[in-house]
Amino acid sequence: MLLPLPKIAKVGAHVYAIELSQELTEAQDYGVALHIPQRLRLAFNRQPSDLLRIYIHEVLHVIDRTWLGQRLEESEIGNLAEGLTAFLVDNFNIEGMSYAW
Repeated sequence: MLLPLPKIAKVGAHVYAIELSQELTEAQDYGVALHIPQRLRLAFNRQPSDLLRIYIHEVLHVIDRTWLGQRLEESEIGNLAEGLTAFLVDNFNIEGMSYAW
């Protein structure tokens, strides 16, 4: 099953618009969380499983900023994103995300 990529991500009281970009690189892990303005930029034309991992990765940055005071290191965010993606794929028959819009 593919989850549709939402147009917004709500994290607590924060609402982040989702933007697709062809300019993001592997060095940026194909995504970036911008806090002002509240936007999540995700690389366009990624495989569904990559898109799911990238989306989770960027949402974790927002969660870290909102509730943890940006205490997590980039490697910790990456490891959590990999782990959560694997959990969803392995246990909920989720293969990834699709660009539904």
